[in-house]
Amino acid sequence: MGNESGPRCRPGIVPAIRNLLRQHQEQGVPPFVKQLGGNVNDTDLTGELVRIRLKNRKGADLSEWPEDLRVQEWPVAVAA
Repeated sequence: MGNESGPRCRPGIVPAIRNLLRQHQEQGVPPFVKQLGGNVNDTDLTGELVRIRLKNRKGADLSEWPEDLRVQEWPVAVAA
């Protein structure tokens, strides 16, 4: 999961990614966040959406992400 990158990418909303992560975890599905995208918004302390400026244009550098979004789990193969 993640958001778009590129010159005309749509805004990515971090609370929506958090919601998807929660749903994956509740259902036991390994979540994998690929990138935050080129146009990233998160909520501030007042609940307003604010743009997050990342150095990586695709939002692919995990070290720039909020810690709770740094989730890249792979499914485990089940023996038949």
